[in-house]
Amino acid sequence: MKLTDSERISACWVKLEKHIKDEIEVLRQRNDADVDAVKTANLRGRILALKQILSLAAPDKGDE
Repeated sequence: MKLTDSERISACWVKLEKHIKDEIEVLRQRNDADVDAVKTANLRGRILALKQILSLAAPDKGDE
Protein backbone atom coordinates (compact mmCIF):
# COMPACT_ATOMS: atom_id res chain seq x y z
CA MET A 1 0.00 0.00 0.00
CA LYS A 2 1.20 3.49 -0.84
CA LEU A 3 -0.38 6.86 -0.24
CA THR A 4 -1.51 8.89 -3.22
CA ASP A 5 -0.07 12.33 -3.89
CA SER A 6 -3.18 13.96 -2.44
CA GLU A 7 -3.04 11.75 0.66
CA ARG A 8 0.63 12.65 1.20
CA ILE A 9 -0.16 16.35 1.37
CA SER A 10 -3.35 16.02 3.41
CA ALA A 11 -3.45 17.80 6.76
CA CYS A 12 -4.17 14.51 8.49
CA TRP A 13 -1.08 12.79 7.06
CA VAL A 14 1.16 15.78 7.75
CA LYS A 15 0.01 15.83 11.38
CA LEU A 16 0.35 12.06 11.74
CA GLU A 17 3.80 12.08 10.12
CA LYS A 18 5.04 14.70 12.59
CA HIS A 19 3.66 12.71 15.52
CA ILE A 20 5.33 9.52 14.29
CA LYS A 21 8.68 11.25 13.77
CA ASP A 22 8.47 12.76 17.26
CA GLU A 23 7.70 9.32 18.71
CA ILE A 24 10.67 7.79 16.86
CA GLU A 25 12.92 10.44 18.40
CA VAL A 26 11.61 9.63 21.90
CA LEU A 27 12.17 5.91 21.32
CA ARG A 28 15.70 6.55 20.05
CA GLN A 29 16.51 8.55 23.16
CA ARG A 30 15.19 5.74 25.35
CA ASN A 31 17.28 3.26 23.37
CA ASP A 32 20.40 5.38 23.90
CA ALA A 33 19.92 5.03 27.64
CA ASP A 34 21.35 2.08 29.51
CA VAL A 35 18.73 -0.60 28.77
CA ASP A 36 19.00 -4.36 28.59
CA ALA A 37 19.04 -6.35 25.36
CA VAL A 38 15.35 -7.25 25.52
CA LYS A 39 14.27 -3.63 25.96
CA THR A 40 16.65 -2.57 23.18
CA ALA A 41 15.12 -5.14 20.84
CA ASN A 42 11.63 -3.98 21.78
CA LEU A 43 12.47 -0.34 21.15
CA ARG A 44 14.13 -1.14 17.83
CA GLY A 45 11.07 -3.14 16.79
CA ARG A 46 8.78 -0.23 17.63
CA ILE A 47 11.01 2.17 15.68
CA LEU A 48 10.96 -0.17 12.69
CA ALA A 49 7.16 -0.43 12.79
CA LEU A 50 6.82 3.36 12.84
CA LYS A 51 9.28 3.70 9.96
CA GLN A 52 7.22 1.21 7.97
CA ILE A 53 4.18 3.44 8.43
CA LEU A 54 6.18 6.46 7.28
CA SER A 55 7.29 4.53 4.21
CA LEU A 56 3.69 4.53 2.98
CA ALA A 57 4.32 8.09 1.81
CA ALA A 58 7.61 7.32 0.07
CA PRO A 59 7.33 7.28 -3.71
CA ASP A 60 7.75 3.94 -5.43
CA LYS A 61 11.13 3.43 -7.08
CA GLY A 62 9.42 3.63 -10.50
CA ASP A 63 7.75 6.95 -9.61
CA GLU A 64 11.03 8.84 -9.31
